Amino acid sequence: MLHLFELMHEYRALVSAHADLPHEGRARMIGLARVLGSHAPWQEARLRKKLMDYPARFTCSGGVERGEIRCVSGGGMTIHTKRPPLAGSRTLVRLTDPGGAVEYVFPARVVWRTMRFDGGMGVIFDGPPMREDVHKDEFGLWRCSMSLGTRRLTPMVA
Repeated sequence: MLHLFELMHEYRALVSAHADLPHEGRARMIGLARVLGSHAPWQEARLRKKLMDYPARFTCSGGVERGEIRCVSGGGMTIHTKRPPLAGSRTLVRLTDPGGAVEYVFPARVVWRTMRFDGGMGVIFDGPPMREDVHKDEFGLWRCSMSLGTRRLTPMVA
């Protein structure tokens, strides 16, 4: 599973830097697009990579929710969750390898959601991904910096 996420990270990083890529980088991006698919998994079934309920966390208004990834591609993923954000919402999807040594954060946008079959959503990737080597701890903290937009918040002092 870790290799799939590593390929997804590399592909999304190349897509984000597409205009500045040298010839070799563009060739690598095209090759990864053929392996992973460049569309969202629900758009082109032949490119879909099925996963068996791989755990993920994602941001939503009010905090962080849990879900299970059902399908992934180079363009997006479907996530089974009881509390999917509204369509059009931006989110960060966090994936951690089973050993806890590497964490991936993919910025995404919710394209569709459903409350049927215990809920779910489809997201398309929206921005450069982040990858962090981490050490597993008992708190399960997000290790990568998270940012949606450019607004700076001023800390409140009591």
